[in-house]
Amino acid sequence: MTARKGRRSGGRQAKRAARQEDQLQISAYIDRAIPYYNMLSDEALETIEHNADTVLEEIGINFLDTPDALELWRNAGADVDGERVRFPRGLCRQLIQATAPAEEVNSIRVSSTVVPQSASAATVSGDGSFANPPNPPASESTRAHQAGPNTAAP
Repeated sequence: MTARKGRRSGGRQAKRAARQEDQLQISAYIDRAIPYYNMLSDEALETIEHNADTVLEEIGINFLDTPDALELWRNAGADVDGERVRFPRGLCRQLIQATAPAEEVNSIRVSSTVVPQSASAATVSGDGSFANPPNPPASESTRAHQAGPNTAAP
């Protein structure tokens, strides 16, 4: 029988130390590795903007049951007729350029909850901000998935 000299390697402490050394450095932001390119010419973009301005000026948008939003648009210089808002040519671009951030940073999020959401429409709340429509009622299969395999769906 041989005498033991010191401690054996490869035990719990060695594994813990190895895990701490090998931790990955994950970026908190998505780094774009794809080069930028223009899908449309400047002329095509100008045509789209011109036509959008025409629709906003001649047809407008209905803001239903939102008197506060109508007042905000009136104060911004839009033509408010009942619940219909028509925008003078260039007003929307001016407001976007004055208020939108120059750059948006998307962070990585991990979600373990499945939330069904309809992206078919957006609404404007009373303070003038945009909001998604309310979530539709979840189906039985969605509720069962959210509840997990070992619990009963409500």
